Amino acid sequence: MVYVLKNEVRPLTGVRGVAAVVVMLYHYSSYGPFAGLHWSFLRKGYLCVDLFFVLSGFVLALRYANHLSGRAASWTNYGHFLRARLARLYPAYCLIALLYYAKWVLNVSGTNNEPYNFQDFAANFLLVQSWGFPVRPIISDAWSVSVEVFAYLLFPLL
Repeated sequence: MVYVLKNEVRPLTGVRGVAAVVVMLYHYSSYGPFAGLHWSFLRKGYLCVDLFFVLSGFVLALRYANHLSGRAASWTNYGHFLRARLARLYPAYCLIALLYYAKWVLNVSGTNNEPYNFQDFAANFLLVQSWGFPVRPIISDAWSVSVEVFAYLLFPLL
């Protein structure tokens, strides 16, 4: 039986959660105390990013299909969609980016060779750092957030 609540398929939410945890473990498996994690499924853990994106796209399509297609499609509904998605994503992203910048300023990793410039900050805080612009990411693994925003902009067309 599939449980649906507010256009949400709960088993898919669980699979997305597992995929997110596998990706997190994949990233941490090469750092310090976690370097001993050599579970075979972690070697291909990056593939769970694709699984997460596909399932998220499906869940978003299910959630917003009535608002962004057919007669309901409008710039107003699209604006509501973008605001809802960015309100969920942007505050956490900005907080983490500020923490990463503080880590860089304090030279915690000992690798802050080159200063960030205005274009780097602008691209990172506009979430376009992975769109092919010659900028440095503040959070190196946040390329997916930038791609996610690009997908949100294309979502009604898709």
